[in-house]
Amino acid sequence: MRLVSPMLRRVVYPAMHYGGWLKKSVPSDGCLVVNYHGVIPSGSYSRHSFLDDNLVSSAVLQKQLEFLKAQYNVIDAEAFRGWIVKGGNLPSRSVLVTCDDGLANNLSEMLPILQSESVSCLFFVTGESCREQAGVLWYEELYHLVATGQVPDQDLQAIFEIDGLNLRQRGVQATWWSCVTGASRFKRSLRAEKIGLLRTICKSTAPTLSETRWTLLNVRELRQLARSGMSIGAHTMSHPVLAECTEDEALQL
Repeated sequence: MRLVSPMLRRVVYPAMHYGGWLKKSVPSDGCLVVNYHGVIPSGSYSRHSFLDDNLVSSAVLQKQLEFLKAQYNVIDAEAFRGWIVKGGNLPSRSVLVTCDDGLANNLSEMLPILQSESVSCLFFVTGESCREQAGVLWYEELYHLVATGQVPDQDLQAIFEIDGLNLRQRGVQATWWSCVTGASRFKRSLRAEKIGLLRTICKSTAPTLSETRWTLLNVRELRQLARSGMSIGAHTMSHPVLAECTEDEALQL
C-alpha cells in the first residue's frame, strides 16, 4: 500500500491513459469503477504526507470529473445495482464513481464538487460512521502514535504480538505497518483497547486528530450525504487488513 499506491497513481495509470490503453480496455457491455478516498481539505498540512497519497486535491477532483463526463457515461449506484441484480444493458462506456473510508472531508470538500458537476457517488463507510460521535481510522491514529516515538519498541512488540521491531533501524513507516498487520488479527474491541493503551503511554504527546482530514463522518453527516442524492455502502465495521484475518474474523469485521 505504501509503495504500490503512489506508483500506480503517478506512473502506471498516467502511462495507461496517455498510451490509449484505458480507452481500449473499456468493455462495451460492462462498467468501470473509479474509486476515491477523499479530498485534501483546504489549508490542511501534514508532516506525514505519504498518508495523503490516496487523496486528491479539489482542483484535481473537479478536472477528473469533467474528464469522466466528457469521455464516459457516469451512472449512479442504483443503475449499477439494477444491472448487477436484474441484468440488462448499461450505456456504453459506463463509469461508477465511488469513495472509500468515509472521511469527514467527503462531505465538506468532496460533496460540493460532486454537486457542481451533477455526479452521483457511492460512499463506502465503516461501522464507526454509524455513531453520533465518530472517531478516526484506527490505523491512521496508530501511525501518529507510533510516530511520537514515545512508545518503546518492546511495548509495541508486546501489545501487537509481533517480533523484530526496531524503530531506529526500520523507520517509522515500516514499524507502523508491522503494527497495522499485527493489530488486524485482533477482534475489533481488543484492537481498540490496545490503541487506547498506546494513547495512555503517549499521554500529552498523543496527537489531536480533529480536523476533517482525519475524522470520520458521523451518522448525522451520513444522512446529509444521503439527502443530497449520494448513495451509502458498507466498508467493514472497522477496516482491518482483511488478508491478515481468518475467514470467520473477516465476516465479523
